[in-house]
Amino acid sequence: MIILRRQLPGAMAGVLVLFSLVWGLGCEKQEPTPPPRETVSAETRAGDGSSPRTGADSSRTGVASGTIEGRASTASTEGETIGKNVSSSAADSGAFNADAVKRVLARAAKAMHVSEEVRNRVIVGHATCQGPKGEFVVDLSSTPDGRLWFRQVYQGRPSYVVMVTEQGVFGLNEAGERTQVSGRDMLLVKSHNFQRIAMEPRVFVERLALAEEEVYHGVSCVSLEGFTPGNSLVDFFYRKQDGRPAGYRITDSTSPGQSVEIEFQEWTEVDGVDLPSKITATDDQAVYNFHFDTLLFEDLMPPPEEETQHR
Repeated sequence: MIILRRQLPGAMAGVLVLFSLVWGLGCEKQEPTPPPRETVSAETRAGDGSSPRTGADSSRTGVASGTIEGRASTASTEGETIGKNVSSSAADSGAFNADAVKRVLARAAKAMHVSEEVRNRVIVGHATCQGPKGEFVVDLSSTPDGRLWFRQVYQGRPSYVVMVTEQGVFGLNEAGERTQVSGRDMLLVKSHNFQRIAMEPRVFVERLALAEEEVYHGVSCVSLEGFTPGNSLVDFFYRKQDGRPAGYRITDSTSPGQSVEIEFQEWTEVDGVDLPSKITATDDQAVYNFHFDTLLFEDLMPPPEEETQHR
């Protein structure tokens, strides 16, 4: 896969963060047909006890390729042992296990070759996508603290810009009019910060804890669970084989029984870091495919007032 190193128009404007137009927003629906989900362990799920697990969808799986061109998968006996030890530790404690969570995240960072220097850079991307209403493209810019700028364009239709800021989530039309996004739409917008969430899931959730093992899209995984500020449950899956993220599942607290699956199908090396580049998003009614042909790391631009002070 070739990563095109080109500047995206408007993608680096300010420090606003990643894209994500809500799937199905004004779109026709097409029915997904996922096979049944397997469970590796029936052990009690370990959480922090602050919120019960409700409405989790137990029917979604598929087959993920999870391959990178030119780079071999690096599974190790040590890595598999870590996965088993982490899982059994959570089952024994039946409660939040901060050390186990750190081990899962550290192993994921190692599998993706993520350094602290990279964590502090902006992710810029361009994707060609397919949804129920045809092909569309997205441009995005994601900052380390979870802010996001996203633009979605369908041919023959006005572009739509979504921004995730410290003040909230907002949509911008071509006339520059801003509307606040809330509820389920806000949750789905934030969930499109694919590459950043793969690197650091805590930009999306809080109260992160270890959960039971599960077969996710055909891959045996260790899982973590967390809750968004709106108390929606998010399960994150990490391959037992090598620790790399396989994807995540979102269960909306406002819509019991409804969930969204984000599956990382293919990966690409960008400046020595492995990032998901082919992603499938499946909700209860439709499937959306995102193919990132451009992924870049850029330095974080200072706010205008800081730029003025340094002149």
